[in-house]
Formats: sequence, C-alpha cells, structure tokens
Amino acid sequence: MKASELARYIDHSILHTDCTSKEIENFCKEAISLGTYAVALNSYWVEEAAKHLKGSNVLVDAAIGYPLGQVNKNGKIAEAKYAVASGCDELDVVMNVGALKSGYYDFVKEEIMEIVKVAEGRVVKVIIESGLLNDDEKIKATNLIIESGADFVKTSSGMNNISGATVHDVELLKRTAAGKIKVKASGGMTNLKIVLSMIEAGADRIGTKFTQNIMAELTEN
Repeated sequence: MKASELARYIDHSILHTDCTSKEIENFCKEAISLGTYAVALNSYWVEEAAKHLKGSNVLVDAAIGYPLGQVNKNGKIAEAKYAVASGCDELDVVMNVGALKSGYYDFVKEEIMEIVKVAEGRVVKVIIESGLLNDDEKIKATNLIIESGADFVKTSSGMNNISGATVHDVELLKRTAAGKIKVKASGGMTNLKIVLSMIEAGADRIGTKFTQNIMAELTEN
C-alpha cells in the first residue's frame, strides 16, 4: 500500500485533556502534510481547526459526548449542533454504553437518530467501546446504529484504559454491518502492523494519534 493510500484511511486524532491551541495548529499542519482523511478532536477546537485546514482535503472530525458518552441526551445534541455550526465535517459520537447494557435500546437509537438529524448529512460515526461489550452486545449496538441512520460503527474512544480495536471485533462488526454502514477501528492503533491488520479485517477508517510514526514505518519498508 502506498503512503498516500494509507493516509486516506486515517483520522489523525488529538483528544488529550491538556491539548493546547498551538498543538492543534501543529497537528493540523501535520495532517495536511501527511494527507490524512481528517483531524479528530474535541468540539471546543472545531472552529480553530477549520481555519487551519481551510483549503486542504483534510476534514474536521468532532468528538461528541467524549469520552464517556453518558452526558444527558440534550447535552450531546447541543454539542453536536455547536460542532456543526463551528464548521465540522464529521462527528464521532460516543454511545451511551451504560444505557445499551441496561437494555434501553429505544433510548440509544433515538439519541443517535437525533444527532444524525442535527448533523444535516454529515458523516456520523458511533463509538461503542467494544472492549466493554460481549459479542451479542456488539451486534446489538451495530444494528441500532444501522437503524438510527448513522454511517459508521467505531470500536473505541481510546480513553480510560478501555481496550481498543481487535481483529475479531472488526471482523464481527464488518459482518454485522453487512455493507449498510462502515467500520472505524480505533484504540491501540500504535504501529503499521496493527493498522494493516485492521484494514485487512475490514476497517474502512482508522483512528490514531500515532499517524506520523505509522507513516514513517511504511516509508521505511
């Protein structure tokens, strides 16, 4: 795979708590240089990132309800509206995993549906924290995402020491998605070998903050 092809799989992710304005600027410049698909960041930084990425092919990807997903539904919807108004191109929404595991399926689906509506046609990816779910729950979560009208199921937020993507999970989510939605692998995407294994398993997008090192590995090979 060429470096330019691999880069277009990647949402270059900068989501740490003490992230600064200068880091956002440098990260956006790095994303443009590498040719990544998007820069994924917290909603507070969307407007600033949009200015830095203007005129490039790199999209602004806003995290919503990050990282726990248990913000009040109206809070998540408000954050999504803010991100859209600030100039985001895509949204990565953390599912309320506690609600899912409690069997509140209608609530989970309705929450995602409301955010899809607010997104106004923008791509919506839903983070299910696959490391906290058994296979039946992963399948149920994916089907709820399909029913909600969102575009992707995403494995993990990569935060709170929750295990990230595995080949098994990506393959399971890809089978369950059945071409109706796409799969984003995130969490633990630290090197080229892991990233290529996820793409081989069926991942349509990769979320990682280690993009520069991964691309350097590819170039070395």
